[in-house]
Amino acid sequence: VDARYILNFLKSQINIPTIISPNLTSKNISISAKETTIYSIITSILKLTDIYMLYDGNSINFLNYNEYEKVLKENYIDTRVYDIRFINPKEIKEMIKPFLSQFGEIIIDIENNLLIVKDISINFVEIEKFLRDIGISPKLVMIKVEIIQIDRKNTLDYGFDLTLDNVIKSITSISFQGSPVNISGTGIFGVQFSGNVESGGIISGIIKTLSTYGNVKLLSSPRVVCRNGQKAKILIGDKIPYIKSIIQDQSQTGATTSQIDFIEAGIKLEVEPRITLQGEIAIDVKVGISSYRFIDLTTTLKAPQINTTEGEIKTIVKDGVPLVIGGLEKTTEVLKKSGIPLLIDIPIIGDIFSSISKETTRSTILIILTPEIVDYSIPQQIK
Repeated sequence: VDARYILNFLKSQINIPTIISPNLTSKNISISAKETTIYSIITSILKLTDIYMLYDGNSINFLNYNEYEKVLKENYIDTRVYDIRFINPKEIKEMIKPFLSQFGEIIIDIENNLLIVKDISINFVEIEKFLRDIGISPKLVMIKVEIIQIDRKNTLDYGFDLTLDNVIKSITSISFQGSPVNISGTGIFGVQFSGNVESGGIISGIIKTLSTYGNVKLLSSPRVVCRNGQKAKILIGDKIPYIKSIIQDQSQTGATTSQIDFIEAGIKLEVEPRITLQGEIAIDVKVGISSYRFIDLTTTLKAPQINTTEGEIKTIVKDGVPLVIGGLEKTTEVLKKSGIPLLIDIPIIGDIFSSISKETTRSTILIILTPEIVDYSIPQQIK
């Protein structure tokens, strides 16, 4: 019997959404009468054919090899970095090879004494167990993030961006290393602290100083832990649903189906830390702040219009030393209705006794990043 026919039959018997690729190669197989369960039948099909099965937590997919390889490489391949300065690189490479899948790859960075392993995520359970047994653990970096918003007073509508870095430098008892890192065309800059500083004191110092320039508040202070050389993504904001398209059924019922999609609005951070041989942290930061409003596409369909400010900073900081990123602007418009109490609520004529004004608030966002190297072997540090 054609294996594809068997899979299509089993599809109706499985309680999990099942997708069968139309690109599977036809192959007749014989299933033993002893195979009485769905699991045993599928196992036999996978052994006897070039069909691959992938379960992503929501659905089961039966794919050919090319499709299977593409999905794995795009969604399930992980990269991890290990310090091997005390181990022979060639020896460790040969020792790890047996643990790799067919998609695995090992790269030895001789100059920096690093072992870079790329493979399917689930394979790292055994790989890292072996590495821990021989005294190698992945390095982790904890990134503390503080996001401060300054709502601008009317007297500060002009010239504030040009002096914000100087305002920060006026904070007493805190020293700075070097000059601001200016990003051409974006208005975004970075300021790096030096010396023995403590991030809590820096935050309170910044808030105290900037409170003389406008209303200052700490919006959020998340923490993330990521592997050395891996990206961490943070969204402080909302995922806004909207109707992407409306499909009308061509049958007699004429029913319509709406396809919903989401946009991300708020403050987005993408941070990639790399630990240097000197114990410092090279850090790449992509930051963006976005707002949205809905515009009319048709009389029944609206779409979000996104306003975004983005920038990128690359620098090196010492372990535990904060980096301040500034120059991010956002504008909020609010319509306010005011008028004579009671009279403005009268139907039809109430508008005569009321007026609508538009209030615009301009805000500046400061982001403070404090990366710290975490010892994987000490659970208290990870917590």
